[in-house]
Amino acid sequence: MSEGAQVSSAEPEAKTQESGLLIRFFCYLLAFSAPFSSFLVYHDYLEFRSEVAGIFVLFVVFALLLTAVNLFQNLIFSSVIYGGIVVVFCDFAFAEMIKQDSLVLSLVILFAVFLVSAFAARFITKACWPALLAFLLVFLISSVVVPQQQQAEDSSTGLASAEGNPSLPPVIHIILDEHLGLDGFPPDMPESAAVRTELLGFFHRWGFRAYTQAFSEEFATKNSLRNLFAAQSGPESMDKLGEDDIASVAGDALRDMSAQGYRFVVEGIDHANLCNFIGFAGVECRNYEALSIRTLKDMPLPSWQKTLVIAGNYLKQSTLYKIALNVEILAFKQLQAAGITIPIFDAEAYSLSTLSSFRHIDKIIGDVPQIKDGEYRIYHLVIPHFPYALKADCSIREVSNWQSYDSLLTATFNSLETRREKYPLYIEQLRCLYARLDVLMQRLRESGLEERAAILLHGDHGSRITVNLPPDTPRARITDTDLVDSYSTLFAVRAPGLKAGVDRSRVSIQKLFPAFTGSAFSALPAPEVTGQPPLLNLRGKPSHRWIEMPNFGMGWYKNPDREIPEP
Repeated sequence: MSEGAQVSSAEPEAKTQESGLLIRFFCYLLAFSAPFSSFLVYHDYLEFRSEVAGIFVLFVVFALLLTAVNLFQNLIFSSVIYGGIVVVFCDFAFAEMIKQDSLVLSLVILFAVFLVSAFAARFITKACWPALLAFLLVFLISSVVVPQQQQAEDSSTGLASAEGNPSLPPVIHIILDEHLGLDGFPPDMPESAAVRTELLGFFHRWGFRAYTQAFSEEFATKNSLRNLFAAQSGPESMDKLGEDDIASVAGDALRDMSAQGYRFVVEGIDHANLCNFIGFAGVECRNYEALSIRTLKDMPLPSWQKTLVIAGNYLKQSTLYKIALNVEILAFKQLQAAGITIPIFDAEAYSLSTLSSFRHIDKIIGDVPQIKDGEYRIYHLVIPHFPYALKADCSIREVSNWQSYDSLLTATFNSLETRREKYPLYIEQLRCLYARLDVLMQRLRESGLEERAAILLHGDHGSRITVNLPPDTPRARITDTDLVDSYSTLFAVRAPGLKAGVDRSRVSIQKLFPAFTGSAFSALPAPEVTGQPPLLNLRGKPSHRWIEMPNFGMGWYKNPDREIPEP
C-alpha cells in the first residue's frame, strides 16, 4: 500500500474518533444537565442566574473529564462508564420511580439499570452512544417545551363558595410546626430561662391562656394533626382504629363548628394538604410552597449560598446521594475516632421550609383586613422547625451554618454536645418567630379583630432535638428528657370570655383541641379532660406504645421571678 493511501485511510479514522468523542461529551453533559434543567423548570427557576450558571459550569467540567478518560480505548471500561452515566441520569430524572421505601431496593433497581446499560454498550458500542444522545436531547426538549411544573404558590383547591355566618366571630388557628412546649425548654441551658420568660410575656401581653405542660400524643406531624382534627385520643379510641379507619372520623373536632355556619379557609404547605385531615366538604384550600427553590429568588443571600441550597435540594432526591452520604458518615466517624473532625454535607439542612413559612407570615399579616366574621382560618407554618436558618433579629444565617435537628455523626440521634449546640440556634429562630407574631397581633388589634376573634396557637410535637429518638429506641433506654424534647408542645388560646393566664394541666393537644371546638371557644375544658391520664403513643409493638408523659418543667416554679401573674 502506498504512503498516500495510508494517510487517506487514517484521516477518516481520526475524524470518526473525534466524532465519537464529541458524541460522548454531549452524552455526559446532557446526562448531568438535562435532569437538572427539568428540576429547574419544575420549580420555575430555568433562567440565567449566577447561582444556576455555576452548577452548569461544573457539569461541563465533569463532562470534559469523562471525555478525557475515553481517550484510553478500552471497551470494558467504556461500557462501565456508559452504564454509570445512564444510572446517574435515571437516578435524577426518574427519582420518584426509583425511590422506594427501602434504600436497598432502590439500589437494586439502579444496579439492574447499570447491568442492562453496560451490557448493551459492550456489544453494540457504535449504536448505543448516538442512541443515548438522541434520547437525552428528546428528554431535555420535552421537559422544557412540555414542562411538569410544581403547583403554583398560593394555589387553591376545593374552593368553598358559601359565605360564613356573619353573626359568628372569626377563628384564627395557627399551627407552629415543631414548637416546644413552654415548660419543655431544657432547664440546664442558660438560654432557656430567658426565652421562656419572653414567650410567657407574649401570651400575657396579648391575653392568651397558655397550657405550659401541653404535649402531643404523637411524634410525627401526620399522626399528630390527623388525630387532633379527628378528635381521636388515647388508647381507648386509637387502638380500635387502623391507619385507614382514621379517614372515617377526620374532621370530627370541627363538624359542629361547620354545622353552626363557619366557612373554613385552610392555608397549608403544598406537600402536606391539611384538608385531607379536615375531611368534609366546603373547605377552601390554599397551599403555599414550602420546599421549592423558587423561594430563593428574592431572598437576600449571596449567589454562592443560593447555589449551595439549590445543590442540596437537588441532591436529596437522589438515591446515589443517600448511598454516598451513608458511606461518608461511616468514613467521617472513623476520622472522629482518630480525633479529626470534618464538617459533613447534609442536604436535609438546606430545606427551604423555614424561609418559605417565615415569608408566609407576612402574607397572613397582609390578609388580616380580609378576614371576615364566620370564617375559620387555619394556617400551617413550618417554623420554628429545622433548618435553623434565622437569627433572633430575623436575618438569615450563612447557609453553610444552617443545621438540622439531628447529628449524622453521633451514635444516637444527637449526643449531649450536639444537643447543646442546636438548642440555642432553635431558640434564636423562635425569638424571630415571636417578633413577627407580635406584629400579627398588633395588626389584629388595629383591625378590631383582636377582641372578637378566637385565636389559637399550637404545635404538633416538640423540638425533637433529642439524644434518643423515642419511636426508634428500646423503651428501657428512653429518658424523660427524650420524651419532653419530642412530645412537649405549645397550646395557647384566647377568645372573648375565656380566662387568660397560665394553666399547668399536663394534657395532650389531641384532648384540648376538641374540648375547645366543642364549645366554639366559649368555655374552658371540663375537669375530666385535663384530669385524664397523660398518655403518649410511641407506636410500634403494643408493649412499646402507650406510656405516661412525665412531669416536666417543675424546676421553673422554684423561682417566682420566672413566672408571670394571671391578667
